[in-house]
Amino acid sequence: MILAPVVAVTTPKVRGVGFREVPKWRMTCGHERADDPRCPTCQSVPRESLVLDPKRVQARVNGFGVNANIPGIEVWMDCETSVRRRL
Repeated sequence: MILAPVVAVTTPKVRGVGFREVPKWRMTCGHERADDPRCPTCQSVPRESLVLDPKRVQARVNGFGVNANIPGIEVWMDCETSVRRRL
């Protein structure tokens, strides 16, 4: 068996340009949010790695009010004051 020679690749140095390795990640199943209930890979992601989507929570609260019933989330009515100035 003959092995091919290994040639070291050298990157030419250019002033002001640098390279570095950075870690990246993606879901092995291709889903971005790990939200498919039928996907075993999505279901295997630990809860501490998941992020709450505030826009979806607010949309549900806006639709159902204090009856939103989202486990782990407290919903209440709050009074805000708004003032408009007439010209």
